[in-house]
Amino acid sequence: MKKEKIKNNLVIVLLILFSVLFLNGCFNAGNGVVYPPSGNGSVLIDNGTETTDTHTPFLTIYAEGADYMSFSGDGEEWTEWIPYAVSYNDFNIASGLYGTEIGSGTKYVYVRFKDLNGNILFEEELIYDTIIYTPPPSPTEGSIVIAGGDESTNDSTPLLTISSEGADYMSFSGDGEEWSEWIPYAVSCEDFDIASGECGTEFSQGDKYVYVRFKNENGDLSPQDDLAGDDISYRLSNLDLYYIKVEPTGLTMKVNTSQVFIAKGIDHDLNEVPLDGSKVGWSYCCNASTTPLKGSVTTTYTAPSGPGTKWLKATYDNYYADTTRIKVVE
Repeated sequence: MKKEKIKNNLVIVLLILFSVLFLNGCFNAGNGVVYPPSGNGSVLIDNGTETTDTHTPFLTIYAEGADYMSFSGDGEEWTEWIPYAVSYNDFNIASGLYGTEIGSGTKYVYVRFKDLNGNILFEEELIYDTIIYTPPPSPTEGSIVIAGGDESTNDSTPLLTISSEGADYMSFSGDGEEWSEWIPYAVSCEDFDIASGECGTEFSQGDKYVYVRFKNENGDLSPQDDLAGDDISYRLSNLDLYYIKVEPTGLTMKVNTSQVFIAKGIDHDLNEVPLDGSKVGWSYCCNASTTPLKGSVTTTYTAPSGPGTKWLKATYDNYYADTTRIKVVE
């Protein structure tokens, strides 16, 4: 009887030990992700879902002994080696690069691993996962209305009312050819100058046209052969320039980062008036930089590598001037 009891206890101990070793080798209790046995690698797309509408899905990665990793859409053309991490979301599964194919359908993500000695791990087998990619529809043509539909305005940056389905970014133009930078989509905007002489606009009074285009997160554009647009007559209420101002003001920037600043003209009635970009000059202090230094109403300011209070100055026609203070932090 005593020997039988010892035998039963030994069986129980062995079962418990086996269960602990099995669970420890196959599961990560922190996130519930199933890992393969020790010595192998794995990749899991979007936590194992069947479909995704994003071209850079979340990848869960595992490899014992890995220091670097690389990705591919076909197991032949690979990205550069990057430091190993247990998650990654910068691999584009529909870019047409690194063995991927543009468009919807079943997408493969292959992963390979390398250690510090340059040894490629598990080279005898391809490690991959699949997912069905169904991209969101391209943004619609949309619409734009200048100054609430008024026939004329004396504001060179009138209110633009905007609409588009599926848009994440938008860009503006005065001629449909030269465009402003992409900015986050919004239903209104008051920062596009219809008479600056930039982005396809003309530095003058008269009839003005504003075109808008849209883009989603995947980079898909709204129809380029049928741009949304609106027109308005631009008339200055007072041709006398009263002062200029630099925007944005009171800005805090991190060292070595960049920001676009603009010089705006204001008349005696406090309306914004267009400035002749060829008459604008920029100056700055303290090992920063601006591009361009003259000849444009906008400039890209790059903060210096040292923190502190800095300044950026715009001059117009060698008479008008304004200085904005910039707080640079680490």
